Amino acid sequence: MSSTFYFPSLFFSPLRYRPHGVGNWSGHLPLACDLIASLRPSVLVELGTHFGESYFAFCQAIEETGTKCKAYAVDTWQGDIHTGAYGNEVFNEVASYNRCRYSQFSQLMRMPFDDAIENFEPESIDLLHIDGAHTYEAVRHDFDTWWSRVKPSGIVLLHDTFERDAGFGVWKLLEELSQIFPTVEFRHSHGLGVVLKSGAVAGHGVIPLLFNKDTVELESLRRFYEVCADHLEHQFWLARQRHPGDWDVTTQLFWRGAGENFTEAASVRSAHTLTPQRSRLALPVPRMAAPATELRLDLADCSAFFVMHAIYILDTKGEVLWQWLAMDGTDDLRSSGLNFVAATDEESVLVLDAPLGASFLLPGSESIMQALQSGGEVVVEMTGLSPKSFVSKLATAFEWRLTRQQAKSDEIQIALDHAQRLALERQEELKQFDRTLVEAQRLATEKQQG
Repeated sequence: MSSTFYFPSLFFSPLRYRPHGVGNWSGHLPLACDLIASLRPSVLVELGTHFGESYFAFCQAIEETGTKCKAYAVDTWQGDIHTGAYGNEVFNEVASYNRCRYSQFSQLMRMPFDDAIENFEPESIDLLHIDGAHTYEAVRHDFDTWWSRVKPSGIVLLHDTFERDAGFGVWKLLEELSQIFPTVEFRHSHGLGVVLKSGAVAGHGVIPLLFNKDTVELESLRRFYEVCADHLEHQFWLARQRHPGDWDVTTQLFWRGAGENFTEAASVRSAHTLTPQRSRLALPVPRMAAPATELRLDLADCSAFFVMHAIYILDTKGEVLWQWLAMDGTDDLRSSGLNFVAATDEESVLVLDAPLGASFLLPGSESIMQALQSGGEVVVEMTGLSPKSFVSKLATAFEWRLTRQQAKSDEIQIALDHAQRLALERQEELKQFDRTLVEAQRLATEKQQG
């Protein structure tokens, strides 16, 4: 396996890694680089792009290897059953990134997969990546529909083959395909299936190694890419350590009618990065057949340190239907379920216990809900804090509250302990990444010496 260590992935540093904290494909970026270098595709198509982590890794590898290739990203950029719905800001960001870096050979096709297929001739695609909706029925349909467009000796990639919850069915399709075609699965980073269309194995480098039926070498390849993935993750967290006030979170807005439950289908989400600079997040409310009766806002999907300044509910004309400003009082949000401490500036609140304490109902009258039936948006203004800064502000806030006889000593200790525990957890994560890097370097040295 000594040839493995001359793969381009050893020197590949992805420019777009975990955008806004969404890193479902991050562990396969080194393999993406090696596949491009090995296959040298003339046409690459990706079905399901979202923030473009995988797609732009392919584009970067195409550019860095000098491969003459046309690349196409197909997506509606509206979300699906597994990503959740999201607004136009995702497409706008991806389109801007593509325009600035890869527009000479890359094209975004904003349309359903079935509509895009007519733009490609039979047996014209060298590398097809399928990463749309992940139910068995959806991925089976995508594979069957696009298979005729793949060249003999072409490659099809199927993401999320190692996920078996929440209706994921890609694993089932890969099992079926493995009975007919040569297939390989990488199990890390949610799983990635590699399917070879009938024909001679094309290219050099990693692809012949994948399909030479040497099980020992295949396991070595799997381990190699796992170590590469760990190294990229380690590098990411080292860089993030220099910005302790940055937090990758997903904010989600839910709505429901009378007698209904909150569901992913009736929601919109936005993955974004909180920084020490005050940011404004807008979550679009779609037109509804009937007025909603309740809105729920989940500020963060993971533990994070941040302050919240304001919330607005706006109609389609941008008119304010309801607003909350910290200076106007906090009783409404506290009674709706938000766990927080008012900051000493009296213009923001320190959010506690995210994500559990960051999920709460938005007060809304019948007239507000009727106005939102035609659409609108919910706007949230937030700022990220470093753990150290958060603990300091929290202690100051409680001291300030105590002078006003608004807090008890045990409440202070519980909140401080919680904040300090989260800070220690992040430090432990970074130590783990350090140990992973040492292990990766040791394995590389052993391979080279062997």
